[in-house]
Amino acid sequence: MSQVDVPGTLPAGKEALKIGIALSGGGVRATVFHFGVVGRLAAEGMLEQIRFVSTVSGGSLGTGLVYSAAGNRWPTSKEYLEQLAPRARHLLTHTNVQRDLVLGTLTRPWLLLKGRAQLVSESMQHIWFSDKRNPRLATVESVMALEAAIKELLPRFIRRLPGNPNPAAESLDKLIQEAGLRLVTSFVLEMLGETIGVSPQDIRLCQAAVERRNAIMHNGQRQVSIQEAETYVDAIDRVITALTRGANELA
Repeated sequence: MSQVDVPGTLPAGKEALKIGIALSGGGVRATVFHFGVVGRLAAEGMLEQIRFVSTVSGGSLGTGLVYSAAGNRWPTSKEYLEQLAPRARHLLTHTNVQRDLVLGTLTRPWLLLKGRAQLVSESMQHIWFSDKRNPRLATVESVMALEAAIKELLPRFIRRLPGNPNPAAESLDKLIQEAGLRLVTSFVLEMLGETIGVSPQDIRLCQAAVERRNAIMHNGQRQVSIQEAETYVDAIDRVITALTRGANELA
């Protein structure tokens, strides 16, 4: 359970309401419901009158997302309606915490020792908060997820070729190691892009993300802007979604 004191911005006068809200649990369904509740209050121009917030579970997820997106403060009604609600809607409908968790444990299976709750928490931080928290880390981890997806899904496409070849995972590892992830990514996406519905722009963004990851890992590059990292993460998310959908259609 979490309790948050909201800094007062109340207008003067005895008529001003002092509102406290309690947001219950219930997982992501509760998070979505509470976004609607806060949205209705914002539509009435009443977020500025909220002085105290008490949350648990799904209510805490929604409040944490709102606070993070607003720069660790309670938003105004106008900010919520014009900026935060659209962002929350995008995160809830265009990101996949479960896939991020699975791909993360595929590339680093020792993380399973942390336990499910901790891994889910870290995946939510990565998907929902990483652009604010650490743009460099978000760029590196998104490229790691892309590499894991290629290793996992590319064999399904190769098996559909004449002769039904069945490449070993070690062969793909060796190919990526010797040819480089950028070249392999470019080849795979340009070969499959039109078939699975990946745009040329997203292919270029994935190539750029790999280059930026290499600069971070090998050249010590320190600066990656939030906007740049967000662009890379979104493009890679779309590409992984397209690869997964295409591979599933072959099954």
